[in-house]
Amino acid sequence: MTRPASSSGSLRSPAIGQGPSGSFDAGYGSFSAPTGAFAFGEGTSTFGNFATITGTTTDRYLDTPEFQPYHDNGNNESFFDRMDAKLAPHANFFLDASYGRSSFDAPNTLDAQCNPACVEPGATGPARPAPDDQQL
Repeated sequence: MTRPASSSGSLRSPAIGQGPSGSFDAGYGSFSAPTGAFAFGEGTSTFGNFATITGTTTDRYLDTPEFQPYHDNGNNESFFDRMDAKLAPHANFFLDASYGRSSFDAPNTLDAQCNPACVEPGATGPARPAPDDQQL
């Protein structure tokens, strides 16, 4: 077992022994990209907990080489929680939990966006509606 480098050799969380504290950050970037983050921590002499939630969304998630992105929206969220408990003088309990997800579109190039024949196998030209799809 390795111990973190510190002068006291302690394995306790920074949240143990501290009162509640937290932060909230929000931002907005280029490519219509709002972001947000929330963090909270609290502790007593025997228990500590720290949690954070972050997220972002953008209209240019995978950043295509095209000047005008097509079909390129995306977002992601993440969660992290760290809980520490001092059960006895030589018995500690640590629990780390995390969750993350992302969702994004596969971007099109300008050629594929403007010419369906480039992306449809066997197509010989622009897409035409099937006879059943035509309006009378």
